[in-house]
Amino acid sequence: MGTKKEGEPGDSAVKAIIGSIESSADSDRLPPLKSLAEKILGRASADFFVDRSKEDLANTVKEIFELLEAMDPDGIAVRVRQRPEFGHLGGAEVIIGDRPFIVDTVRQYLTGRGFEIRHQLHPVVVVERDERGQLARIRDWRAAGKRTSVMYTEFEGHLDQAIIKSVEEGIQACVEDLLLATDDFPAMLAKTDEIAAILRADARRLPNRAPEIDEVIAFLNWLRDDGFVFLGYREYDLCNGEDGRRYASVSRGSGLGILRSEQESSAWEPILVDELPSDIRSRALQEEVLLVSKANSESRVHRRARMDYIGVKKLDAAGRVAGERRFLGLFTWQAYAENAGTIPILRQKLKLVLEGANFPEGSHDYKAIVALFNDMPLEELFLVSVDDLREQILAVMATEDTGDVRLVVTPDALARGVNVVVILPKRNYTDEVRGRLRTEISKALGGSILNDHLSIGAGDTARLHFYISASPERVDRADIEALGGLVESIVRTWKQRLRDALGERYGAEMVHRLVDTYFDAFSAAYVATVDVETAVEDIYRLEALQTSGLMQVALEDHENGELSASDLRLFVSRGTMILADAMPMLEQLGLRVIEADAMEVGEATIHRFVVQGPDSGRLDRGDVGPRLADTLRAIAAGKADSDQFNRLVITAGLSWPDVSVLRAYSAYAFQIGAVTSRRAAPDALNNHPEVARILFDAFSVRFDPDFPLLRRRPDSRSRSSASRASAMT
Repeated sequence: MGTKKEGEPGDSAVKAIIGSIESSADSDRLPPLKSLAEKILGRASADFFVDRSKEDLANTVKEIFELLEAMDPDGIAVRVRQRPEFGHLGGAEVIIGDRPFIVDTVRQYLTGRGFEIRHQLHPVVVVERDERGQLARIRDWRAAGKRTSVMYTEFEGHLDQAIIKSVEEGIQACVEDLLLATDDFPAMLAKTDEIAAILRADARRLPNRAPEIDEVIAFLNWLRDDGFVFLGYREYDLCNGEDGRRYASVSRGSGLGILRSEQESSAWEPILVDELPSDIRSRALQEEVLLVSKANSESRVHRRARMDYIGVKKLDAAGRVAGERRFLGLFTWQAYAENAGTIPILRQKLKLVLEGANFPEGSHDYKAIVALFNDMPLEELFLVSVDDLREQILAVMATEDTGDVRLVVTPDALARGVNVVVILPKRNYTDEVRGRLRTEISKALGGSILNDHLSIGAGDTARLHFYISASPERVDRADIEALGGLVESIVRTWKQRLRDALGERYGAEMVHRLVDTYFDAFSAAYVATVDVETAVEDIYRLEALQTSGLMQVALEDHENGELSASDLRLFVSRGTMILADAMPMLEQLGLRVIEADAMEVGEATIHRFVVQGPDSGRLDRGDVGPRLADTLRAIAAGKADSDQFNRLVITAGLSWPDVSVLRAYSAYAFQIGAVTSRRAAPDALNNHPEVARILFDAFSVRFDPDFPLLRRRPDSRSRSSASRASAMT
């Protein structure tokens, strides 16, 4: 929050609040109370005072004053309350001896809990107390004496007592970690110098390992020089027990910072190395002097992120691993901003990657490797082997101009998880794509994503890096090839996938024409709701519509949920049919329309219906589909009437010309007075569709010399039915 200038709107508010304090405070308490009010409110922005009474703000200052006076000067005070006088806001007060990262730590905790911070005031003061411990003076931070941080934060949220207790405890835990880390920070810095001195002695007595050890010393110096926020330190020993087996244990008295409480370690009492979890055992026995990894736990100090883990091995006289010196903390923003190729340890990895790629120094490919190496996530560069880094970088280079999608899966050397890199065209990246990839990759590999990173360089590709906690056994069982196909389908746009699908059906020249004709014609609604396979079929029918001018019809099973229904799509020239025209036509066919919509594609309209047949179920695509399509086309072309007789197309298995015969007989029967109503015949036949079938068969027997009676009615019952129909005729 910026410094408020003299004369800004908040100045008069501060004076009014101090005036309210003067009228209500005891005279002996007034000087330090007024001073605290000036320090707290003096840097608040003008909007902090809007719609707030001076009495409420004066009470807020008094309450903070009372908390400051009552607390242990060397301790921590945390209080969380609902602030109804300021609207639906919660308030958190944190008072602690001044140190780095206080604001970040509290802010990160609250935002991590989902609270939106509205105001945060953070004066640093020097507190003087009298012999009774009461506040005598509160001075500016530049005065001589111990500095105290007084933080007041307001955030959105309705707080009940359970939430208040939880938030207070959470802030308390974060601030206690902060206290431990900052109090022991000088000692942890001194440890880097101490370890470097030990390593120099190791290098002298183990000359064959001197180059490796010298690089580790350089790395420790880099950490010390603003490369690392040291949060905790602890040492571990590996030694042989009386039974001849190796044990791991904490080096008593070595803990610093957040690792000061050594008894919380599972190795407080010696534990068999063989009984350690596989990833911890692998880490403990690793022969390399330096180990850089990610801890499983999040930092509660400075920023909410998985902590970085720096392990430096203890070596015995023979150069064997005898234990570990462990730092926990966070790489600084300065470290992330630095070129990775200049960082000790990583610069050696870059050298080996370049040597293995075997490109001439200074060439385009050589420079590309350096640029891609420097653009990779810092954590991944430490975790991934040289060979795997080379594979990833060459994969990116290979896809730079192709627009391909690549998936590279690399199990981490300590068997704690897996690194996954998705290489994709930059134009295909969206936040939605990133979210879907997170979900599907973690599901396929059976783990949770602990870290992800997006790299968008100067070229045409982007990279998504995921680190997933997954067991080696689960990763081995995963079908990486199938996952690659799924990733590609997620990354490639709908139109890219449609182009590929058209390429499988048509030649290149035809695909080019179809793309030019239809791709710009597809609306956003069409792209969002129609899958690629259906779109290919739609294009086929749109082409047929353009060629023949006749309505095209598609009937598919409805795939949404448990509803037994069919999807019916009608393709017509634009302007020749509206939904109001289509609905009666479908209802006359006996169809129940559940949903209906229409989408324009160029000069055509696609009417889509979710329908059920007369039996309230799905239509048989193979049996009913062709007859239904012919009937709809005939009605649209004016060749067939649209009336109740058309139900017989579905219920009696008749074609539209067959139905026309029965319609003609019905009209004739009405004309000669054989029936009293035009509705009598269609109602009767629709109630008994098997009779309609028999009547038409009787017509065919009499007038169609090629009528396949035996093939259509092979059993005696059917033949007798036909005879009865003939007699009726």
